[in-house]
Amino acid sequence: MGSTPHRIFKYVSPDRIDIIEKLRIRFTPPSCFNDPFEARFCIDGLDDDKVMCPYVEMADRRHYRAHVLVRPAGSKLLSFEEFQKHEAPRNRAALEQLKRNPRAKERATARAQEYWDIVGILSLSAAENNVLMWAHYTNSHEGMVIEFNTAHQFFSPSTKPEIDLGTLVGVNYSDKRPRHVIGETVPPAHFTVKSREWAYEQEWRVFQPLENSDYKESAGGQTIHLFKLPPKAITRIVCGCRMSDDNRKRVCEAVSRNPQLHGVTVLHATPDIETFRLVYSRETPLRPATINPLRL
Repeated sequence: MGSTPHRIFKYVSPDRIDIIEKLRIRFTPPSCFNDPFEARFCIDGLDDDKVMCPYVEMADRRHYRAHVLVRPAGSKLLSFEEFQKHEAPRNRAALEQLKRNPRAKERATARAQEYWDIVGILSLSAAENNVLMWAHYTNSHEGMVIEFNTAHQFFSPSTKPEIDLGTLVGVNYSDKRPRHVIGETVPPAHFTVKSREWAYEQEWRVFQPLENSDYKESAGGQTIHLFKLPPKAITRIVCGCRMSDDNRKRVCEAVSRNPQLHGVTVLHATPDIETFRLVYSRETPLRPATINPLRL
């Protein structure tokens, strides 16, 4: 994971200017991420009878309760042990079918992802100026980058090797997906492993229980969980090179209106004229529409 960076960055679309205006930021459940592998761990143990025995017994107890309730009047009530013996052949057949079913693991990983949707993740980047991040997460440079001070208590940098809720944790990039045996506790480190193809993002994360969110909003059939963002955690904002004039005005007004944001620097990104990089400066970039190509 490396040492905690002194500054961390959030690349956002122009729709997220409200982060600065309302000082609220979203923590997102794993199933809503753009990476379909989030919290979908490789599940082992489905073909191990010893691992599956507790699940078989749970199913037997559930069926036994139903048997007790719906048995015909006057019929003999079987003991649970007798019921288990009666169900054993059917359970063995079901386990064998499970082992042969190629979709069993797929369903198990999907259920695991749904289970962990109680946790929200704030994704950030140690990359200050990454052209791919600008393109992918700011609506093709129409959005902005928000810089945070990681020393602020909002991030509570951990001094321990374990992953705690509310602490800033670096993502590890690997060629292998995390694995765990069904029924065992998932190691927290599993939530910080991604494919090496994402390494350019230099991602760091903060985890919070979604039940602790300060605000809840509905959008597209989903519940959006928002947490209060301390203004002192923000140090700089960089407007994208394609951000509209109206949105630039919104950003500047949001900063100027809030006395707690007066220490925040607002910069503007412009494409360098010699290299494949962006230059951040206080000057508002010249709009292409104002240039007469006939005079070039």
